[in-house]
Amino acid sequence: MSKTGSSMTCCQSANRKDTHPWQQALPEAMYIVEHLTRPNDLVLDTCVGGGTTLVAAERLCRPWVGFEIDKTTHRIATDRILEDRNAR
Repeated sequence: MSKTGSSMTCCQSANRKDTHPWQQALPEAMYIVEHLTRPNDLVLDTCVGGGTTLVAAERLCRPWVGFEIDKTTHRIATDRILEDRNAR
């Protein structure tokens, strides 16, 4: 994402079974979370998808709450968040 915030891209990964088809790029999610919240602000993601926003929130020490109605997508996001926690 540019410093002006004027552009945003998605990582289309429909051919992979371990990602959401329109998973957002992590650097962009981190930029958004970092610049629109303060430490200890709650990050609310009502459509978790691949979990990118929640991974960004964790990396930036923001508490978070996420909702996802699709069980398969929920599993993808949960696995991604846990994988990121274990990698750090």
